[in-house]
Amino acid sequence: MMQPRFWQGVLAAVGMTLVASAANATSICTAPTGEINPGTAITGVSGPICNGSTSSPSATGSSVTSIFLGFSASNTDLLSVDLSGTVFNNQTTAAGTTTNVTVTPGTLSLKLNDSSTSTTYTSGVGVANSDGSGTAYHFADFTFANAAAYDAFVPFDSITGNLTTAEINTINADGGFTAWTFIGAEDLATASNDDWNDLIFAISPTATPIPATLPLFAGGLGALGLLGKRRKRKTSSAIAAA
Repeated sequence: MMQPRFWQGVLAAVGMTLVASAANATSICTAPTGEINPGTAITGVSGPICNGSTSSPSATGSSVTSIFLGFSASNTDLLSVDLSGTVFNNQTTAAGTTTNVTVTPGTLSLKLNDSSTSTTYTSGVGVANSDGSGTAYHFADFTFANAAAYDAFVPFDSITGNLTTAEINTINADGGFTAWTFIGAEDLATASNDDWNDLIFAISPTATPIPATLPLFAGGLGALGLLGKRRKRKTSSAIAAA
């Protein structure tokens, strides 16, 4: 017969394994379909957004269209895009409001100013949470294939409701859903409050960054094309001389 101490040791080992598994589970950040960059996970934060996007959306032209979709926050948050002033105020801007913003083509700088705490967060910049739970990025960027995909995304849809006909028409008239980046912003630097729904909006036309190897690949194809043309010219000249 096994001694009680043996079973106590077995139970303790099993308990430690379960605790370790639970801890590991909370540290895994699984990117939902369409999220541009979920970043790394914060201990204690669950859900499909994890800790925001470590990258910023990019503008393909000198102007972007932005739509304010809704918010869930007691603090007053002001959104600015690139070099512009305030684009949206989460407490006073009506859902569905659309505005055009002049920008510098390339990576956009989004800023969320929480005027209630005099704190400003910049897209793509990590901020250490005050509760020691890790580093958070205060904008979470998503893409959706269509209106149904957005409406099925609970973290946003539960706050904004389904996209309206007017919002869908605006999106479709300006490149369609694949040209838009949908973004949720977080105004507090504590893991217990991370939900990225304090100001929800969308921007277009935008594009995800082009991989660094792609221009090199395109350049290589161009060089091969020029080489082919030169060979063709030499062959034609030889035939003509004969």
